[in-house]
Amino acid sequence: MTEKLEKEKIMWIKLTTLALLYFVQGAPYGFQSACLPLILRSFGMSFTSLGLMKLLFLPWVLKPFYAPLVDKYFTRKWWLQSSMLALALTCLVTSVAVDESQITKLSILLFLLNLFSSVQDIAVDSLAVSLLNENELGAGNTVQVVAYKAGSMFAGSLLLFVREVYGWTIMFMAFSSIYFLTILLCNVIEIQEKKIKDKKEEETKIESLTTEVLRIFQVPGTIWMVFFVLTYKLCERAEQTFALYLVDQGIAREELAILSTFIRAFSILGSTVSGLILTKYRASNIVQCFAVSRTMTILAMTFVIFQNQIQTFKYFGYLSICLTSISAGGITTAAFTMMMTLSQKADQAFQGTHYSILATCEVLGKLLFAAFAGWLTDLVGLQAIFAFFSLLAVMVVIFIRTFSEVNANKLKIS
Repeated sequence: MTEKLEKEKIMWIKLTTLALLYFVQGAPYGFQSACLPLILRSFGMSFTSLGLMKLLFLPWVLKPFYAPLVDKYFTRKWWLQSSMLALALTCLVTSVAVDESQITKLSILLFLLNLFSSVQDIAVDSLAVSLLNENELGAGNTVQVVAYKAGSMFAGSLLLFVREVYGWTIMFMAFSSIYFLTILLCNVIEIQEKKIKDKKEEETKIESLTTEVLRIFQVPGTIWMVFFVLTYKLCERAEQTFALYLVDQGIAREELAILSTFIRAFSILGSTVSGLILTKYRASNIVQCFAVSRTMTILAMTFVIFQNQIQTFKYFGYLSICLTSISAGGITTAAFTMMMTLSQKADQAFQGTHYSILATCEVLGKLLFAAFAGWLTDLVGLQAIFAFFSLLAVMVVIFIRTFSEVNANKLKIS
């Protein structure tokens, strides 16, 4: 009995450690995807410019190129503390040297924020693989998604409150304090160091990287999965576009901050529910159900846009965007489970690379479309772009129903 309690205690320490690290990892994304666009839109920045700023997330796409450096040199703890110190200092510099109107300087610092965050992501993922046992992967995956979104919610909404009450400088100082606090906590957490690898083995691994990449796409179902992860979240661009529409309609930023908090909270709820029901139902079936509900709520937002009477349909719009967030959160957890399951079908020697490429494709699809969608919104207008978002949502449902069952049965993707 005592041994069982000790194992449970160790597991909870692992999960708490990962939750903390994924929380601070999600903060930069939440700030740049939810908080900052509302601020910049209120200053009159175009949809095109806001979309192009998504290219500052490029370091996340380039992760596979510098991940070997993180894996090969120093320790996980060193990379975690160094990346978070760099993030803290970046936020401090931004607080005293940059304001909302200095877009060039702000873009440079945001690029650095994404670079250091992506390095932290590599170190945290490596730590998670090292810490978690096979029977802890389900709980670890749920902690990853929920904690990341909680950090995103904090930075995307609560920092907006701080900015409105205390100003830009205090907001970034509060942002930096998160990282300094986490660095202190990392000093008291026992983090497992990486095993020292044989140099010859490491060189062989690097030499075979090109061969591994080619073999990855020979794994049955990989091409289908790559196309799926590139496209399944594109329609969710409707969420942020609707929030920017609310800015244009004169909705107070304090009210938008409250709405942003609810949106992030509902996303966490969707991810949590999805994680719970994944123990009983197939991930592909869960994706299908959430895709259908997401389509209905995006259609509801499209209805509000076409009516263009925000005072009449404001709360209906609020409800629609929150329900969309639930479905989006549920799809994300189930989709990542499908990705992991497929990667386990690959040869053990390159399972990690297989999963990394799938995860990078997921980011790449969202990034490129976000940059393109802003320009398209300015070109064709809100009504046309929301009709396009609705079409994308419907196409995902059709795609999943047509192809996912075939691939799931062939590959036994649960």
